[in-house]
Amino acid sequence: MSTQVAVIGAGLIGRGWAIVFARAGVTVRLHDVDEQQLTLAKGLVMASLFDLQDAGLIDQPVSWTTPGAGASRDIVGSTAGRTPGLA
Repeated sequence: MSTQVAVIGAGLIGRGWAIVFARAGVTVRLHDVDEQQLTLAKGLVMASLFDLQDAGLIDQPVSWTTPGAGASRDIVGSTAGRTPGLA
C-alpha cells in the first residue's frame, strides 16, 4: 500500500512538512496557487532532501516530478524511505 499526503501551501511551513513526509518515505503532493512559490519550493525542498541524503539521513534516492496536464500547481516528491511499509 502506498502512502500519500497533500500539503497545501508551498511557503516555509508547507516546505517543512513536505520534507518531513518525504523523508519518511511518504509520497508528497505539494500544492500552491502561486506558480513562482511552487517553483521556489521545488528547488528548496530538493536541496534540503539532497543535503539530508549526503549526510546519510536518507538512504534511498529522492525523486520529484510535476504531474501531467491539469495539475500545473502541484508537484510530487518522495524518497523510498527508511520506514518499512511506506512507499
